[in-house]
Amino acid sequence: MSQSSHSIQRLVVAAGVTLLSLALVPRASASFDYWYFPQPWSASSSGEGCWQVGTPPTSPAYSCDTIGAGYLPSHTVQGGGNPGFPPWNYASGDYCTYYGLPQFNYGYPYDSSPWTGFQTPTPYSSYDWSGAGGLCSAAGNRRGAYMSNSGAGNTCAIPNDDCGVQHSVSFGSQGLNDRPWSAAFGSNPVLVLANYFDPHYFSVGPSANGWGYLCARLEDTTQPAGNPNLIEFCLEDWQIQPPGCGCGWPQVDQVHNPTYPSPYYQVITSFGPGTYYATELPGSSNTTSSTGGLSNRLYEASISADQLWEAAYWINAAHWGPPLSLNPADYALVGLEDGAEGWYNLYGLGYSSSLLVAYTQY
Repeated sequence: MSQSSHSIQRLVVAAGVTLLSLALVPRASASFDYWYFPQPWSASSSGEGCWQVGTPPTSPAYSCDTIGAGYLPSHTVQGGGNPGFPPWNYASGDYCTYYGLPQFNYGYPYDSSPWTGFQTPTPYSSYDWSGAGGLCSAAGNRRGAYMSNSGAGNTCAIPNDDCGVQHSVSFGSQGLNDRPWSAAFGSNPVLVLANYFDPHYFSVGPSANGWGYLCARLEDTTQPAGNPNLIEFCLEDWQIQPPGCGCGWPQVDQVHNPTYPSPYYQVITSFGPGTYYATELPGSSNTTSSTGGLSNRLYEASISADQLWEAAYWINAAHWGPPLSLNPADYALVGLEDGAEGWYNLYGLGYSSSLLVAYTQY
């Protein structure tokens, strides 16, 4: 995750309708297939992350990672953002990815919850994987992370650069078979994304910025090899708002071009009424900022086929590259992300997230 420098904002707005309960479970009257879900359905400190390996809706099947003591050392990736690189070319599963920070290479032996808001089981060093300037925490369906401007090579406080730590879910083992808007789901399927996010701690200097996000990585399966073919479709959970900072908050219905170090398109919108690229669901918090208090909140929204079409249309309208497909059924879900990043005078940022969910409702 790294924000591109050039963008277009869609000014026309509309609303859609999809229902999701506060327990992150679809209403009984709806049909649904999960792409990713936590097990058990609680914010407990033990459990699994599970993902689709069958062909929904006719042949659903799931595989799971048990996320406990000693999980992170073999599931943490430095710089993992670009298509074709770790963790997106790894087997399906849960990973911690980070960039702009020195290497994570040891178990952190102390309680990291003052920064993340998430206290892991003990021994802490079995659940926190750390380096100079940052760390990841993982236990069950809960994640914690911290980043700071410490350590050689750190880019958290450099103008026009950034740093970040995120929970990444790769669907690499499925290839391009996960199709949220497949015709098999009928005429009006929607992709539902949800998580809990707690921006627990931040320390910033003048004009610093940062945000928390929930993203689906969508691949246009019609593009020839070598063409930009990935959309990082993001909803903004939260953003730092230092005093006097304009910061472009909230980010509503924007598309961004593929520029280094992010050779993929980005779509960014907020949780709130009247957005065009996604529909906030009942019970969800609106996108919040640091001026609105720091607390753990539920965020959930749906992306319809029409909304994906609209985002792809506006990407194509900018003429940044070969046109993307305008058929939502051509897009495969190849990954998920929830995390945070900061830039320009960021001294420290910590958060926790939990209960990440993605499914098609139809």
